[in-house]
Amino acid sequence: MNSTQSNRDLSFDRENLQQVRKEMKPRSEIYWKMARPALCLAGFLAFLSPACASVTEWVQKMPIENPKELTEANAAVIKLGPAGIAEICRMLIPQGAGNDAPARFALNGLVKYANRPGAEPDRLMVSSVLIAALETSADNEVKAFLMSQIEMIAHDEAVGTLSRFLANPDLAEPATQALLAIHSPAAAAALNNALPAATGANLVTLIKALGELRCAEAAPRIRSFASSDDRETRLAAWFALANIGEPSAMEILTQATQSTSAYDRAKATSFYLLYAQRLAETGKKELAEKMCRSLVQTRATAGEANARSAALSTLVAIAGEGALPDLLAAVESENLAFRVAVLRLGARLPGTGVTSQWVDTMAKVAPPIRADIIVMLARRGDKAALPGLLEALKDPDQGVRLAAIDAACRLGRDDAVPDLLRVCETDRSGEIQATVAVLKRLPGGKVLKQAGEALPKASVMGRKALLELLSQRHAQDQVAAVFALTKDNDSTVRLAAIKALGNVAPEPDLPRVVDLMITTGDPAEQDAAQQAIVAIASRIDDRDQQAAPLLAVFDQTTGEKRCALLNALAELGGSRALQTVVADTQNSDAHIKDTALRALADWPDRSAVPALIEVLKGQNETVYQSLAMRGCLRLVEDSGWAPTRQVDIYQQAIQAAQRPEEKKLVLSALGRVHTIESLKVAAACLEDSTLQAEAVMAAAKIACPEPDKKTGLTGPEVNTVLKKAIEVCRDDKVRQTIGSYLETLSPAPAQ
Repeated sequence: MNSTQSNRDLSFDRENLQQVRKEMKPRSEIYWKMARPALCLAGFLAFLSPACASVTEWVQKMPIENPKELTEANAAVIKLGPAGIAEICRMLIPQGAGNDAPARFALNGLVKYANRPGAEPDRLMVSSVLIAALETSADNEVKAFLMSQIEMIAHDEAVGTLSRFLANPDLAEPATQALLAIHSPAAAAALNNALPAATGANLVTLIKALGELRCAEAAPRIRSFASSDDRETRLAAWFALANIGEPSAMEILTQATQSTSAYDRAKATSFYLLYAQRLAETGKKELAEKMCRSLVQTRATAGEANARSAALSTLVAIAGEGALPDLLAAVESENLAFRVAVLRLGARLPGTGVTSQWVDTMAKVAPPIRADIIVMLARRGDKAALPGLLEALKDPDQGVRLAAIDAACRLGRDDAVPDLLRVCETDRSGEIQATVAVLKRLPGGKVLKQAGEALPKASVMGRKALLELLSQRHAQDQVAAVFALTKDNDSTVRLAAIKALGNVAPEPDLPRVVDLMITTGDPAEQDAAQQAIVAIASRIDDRDQQAAPLLAVFDQTTGEKRCALLNALAELGGSRALQTVVADTQNSDAHIKDTALRALADWPDRSAVPALIEVLKGQNETVYQSLAMRGCLRLVEDSGWAPTRQVDIYQQAIQAAQRPEEKKLVLSALGRVHTIESLKVAAACLEDSTLQAEAVMAAAKIACPEPDKKTGLTGPEVNTVLKKAIEVCRDDKVRQTIGSYLETLSPAPAQ
């Protein structure tokens, strides 16, 4: 940029600069003395951030996202004084005439920066330049934008200029908002002075603003609009008179609350309550309370529950604890919405005395309301209510008891536990479940200790629920209490106790659980004990040590007990456990042998594969052939072995299988291994008429490309196998797949 261009961009011509000074001088003479050195245009560039060669360049960078850079840029422009800021104001253009968004971003950021605490000279300078720009701008939309910025930064220095726009239909609203933000006697006086000449929307705007500023001087004029035929004007006047606290508003608003228009009646009621608040603030508390109570009584119809709630809320705000009798009386209302509002207000009133009165009232009202009060007392958080809540645990009404369970736990926490546990001595299933549900929320070991101690006295339902609590919280300190219930007279309790041992019993107690499994005669308990054993043993890091307690008693068991141990060993795994199970696949007891073979087929890891291959070779029974093959294929697929190792196992499995059905299963699995070795195994089965279809399918899957396998196998061996496969293939679709791929492998025919 050359110097001429730079000066054109950066300068604020002398005539305009003098105009700015002229306009700002009456407002900030002191500031101009401070700022004059900064107006030297020759030093303009020296103050700019290195990142910005001109105000124009700086504006074009808007919005600047980096807070530090933005602060530095704003500080640099502030140092330029009114000239730099005025330059930005000159960039504002009417909406639709171009893009001045960067300038608006820049000006808004500058206003926020200048309005920072401790920067009064900066604030006053920026405010004064904005005021000057407002006076010289020719476009109303630009003026409105400038007013929105003045609203953020200006004080009384802007009142005179803003007041001149209060009669302008297009600018009265933004001017009024700016004066409202200034919120000073001078601003109120300017709005009041504009009121006599105002009409239409401007009149409504001014009345509302004077009401918000609580300008008592304006009340006589506003009063004349309280009976206006125009609804908006009338409502604005009602609001303003109420917020000002004008004495004559009582008669006007009282009459307005009787309006036949539901909308006017609702608005007037809200203004009437606002007026009551203003009266209370001026010392007329008794009258204000009387107004609120009157509304509560006279609006007792179902359709006006909101008005009654608002009146009661205002009464509480004015009278505090003095409104408690009103709340206590109102809580028996049949209107649910109103009752909810009453209880919400009741929860807010502080004090133990208030709590006590609510507890006393609770005993006198109908059950549904009792339950509602209980919930409210829990929300209040005052522990003075706890005795009353604990007493409500014995209430004749179930709804009340259920509410008391939750509330007592929330309010009393550990202190409420003994009383809550007594609920578990009953046969009331719903309340027992609710009790255990809230006890689960209580942290720490104290509640678990008390729950364990409560088990002997609890009912059957209570014992089962408490066992669930102890199990879910892994309460190992209560293992003795849980073991005791494994001998309970009730079978359902015994079963629940055995299930709980899986989470409650520590590893050293594993032998005791094993003993339970092999001594119980109940199949359900045996199964539960087995699951508990697996859960406990799984917490032992050494895999072989997991099975040690079972193996220690294994040789001394027979029949169903031995079968239970075999099933447990199959879930745990480990080398010693595997040896034991494999040995019993040759057991002379048919039931034990069957259990061992099934356990082997369900083994959790690939270590059982060799044993399963041996079963395929040595067991003639169809069911065991099928079990062994399916177990073997499952383990190989999940083994993580390299393809070469997998193919080796599959080949052994085919050779060991004694029926075509098992061999077909292997071929199906083999199709998922895409190697020359797997293709050779499939090819060997192409000659077997009982396996041809599956062998062809396996060969096609192994060698031919698939959607997830872009390239197939290649080489002379592949051609040979696929040609053989297509010769014996009876499936047209498979034949087409193989044929298409062979065409890509075969050399082009001679011409």
